[in-house]
Amino acid sequence: LAWSYEQILVLDPPTNLKFKDPFKDVVTTNPKLRNASDRKACFKVKTTTPYQSFVSPNSGIIDPGSAVIIIVISINRRPESFIHNNCCPKNQDVVG
Repeated sequence: LAWSYEQILVLDPPTNLKFKDPFKDVVTTNPKLRNASDRKACFKVKTTTPYQSFVSPNSGIIDPGSAVIIIVISINRRPESFIHNNCCPKNQDVVG
């Protein structure tokens, strides 16, 4: 029994995400995810650096022949700094 696989989702760019300068605080890139099949396809994007990378939308369903633009945001600073600056009240320190 021979199996044949067709590529359902096509990512552009296909291998590496490119972020443009300056790399100070926040940089973004916008890869395109296209459904190359004749049926609906679902996707989920996961990150290995959850405090430094954000993806939107991180999951969804793409109609046949359609595409979605993904927004990838990379925050180039320590996770402790991000948590302190964005999640805590102004006069409260992070205890850890």
